[in-house]
Amino acid sequence: MSKEWSNSQPQHFRPLPRPQVIVTLSCVLLTMFLAALDQTIVSTATPRIIADLGGFDRYTWITTGYLVASTTAAPIVGRLSDMYGRKWFFVGAVFVFIIGSILCGISRDMTQLILFRVLQGLGGGTIMAVTFIAIADLFPPEERGKYMGMLAACFGLSSVVGPTLGGFLTDNFSWHWVFFVNVPLAGPVIFLLIKYFPDNQDVRNSTERRIDYVGMILLIIAVVGLVIGLSWGGVQYGWGSPQVVGVLSIGVLASAVLIVVELKVPNPTLELALFRERMV
Repeated sequence: MSKEWSNSQPQHFRPLPRPQVIVTLSCVLLTMFLAALDQTIVSTATPRIIADLGGFDRYTWITTGYLVASTTAAPIVGRLSDMYGRKWFFVGAVFVFIIGSILCGISRDMTQLILFRVLQGLGGGTIMAVTFIAIADLFPPEERGKYMGMLAACFGLSSVVGPTLGGFLTDNFSWHWVFFVNVPLAGPVIFLLIKYFPDNQDVRNSTERRIDYVGMILLIIAVVGLVIGLSWGGVQYGWGSPQVVGVLSIGVLASAVLIVVELKVPNPTLELALFRERMV
């Protein structure tokens, strides 16, 4: 490990009471499962949603909107949580995710559903980002591997359960419950997180707390351009169409500029030094 990177990282771990660790881990796993579940649960409910709301020409955005928002939010919130602590980012993300789920369930047309899915995706992306970081707050380095494996298993399980659960809820209740199911499961978690989630906010000077706004904007443009372009290609437009080529070009150009900017700023949104580490 390079000296520059190791010196910038905290080398201590503060153990927490076992009951606090168990409750926090349970809440983290449940919210992670729900956030990952919403990437797949809608797929089997889509035909019923289209029949009810219309908007067949935009139905792919039900999934794409969630993915774009969650993919954009994850790296930005991950960086901000390093500077300002993870607890309230996580609590706020669960709250946003629940509000987004309720609004999705009461949507009256396809446009509303897509917009509320974006809101839900912002909460879901933040949940997934902070979840993996939180493992380092709960467990010492020698134990983190097995709990990372639990998170990965949770994510995989949601991918398998999602389509089946979505079909069951749609057939036996309505497509609205594909979104409402998150509320009774995630709602009580907020109160447990407020009480038990560790608030390990690092003490940093003004330079280390300086937000890289340019990097964040470039990151958003790059992620949105690449995800939308890859989602459109071969589905809504041909790979050689002006729409796909144009959007992908914007994403690639923004990515290139982002790398240049992040190498020069003192407190980058993306720590590119990580990619020089063989372990990473």
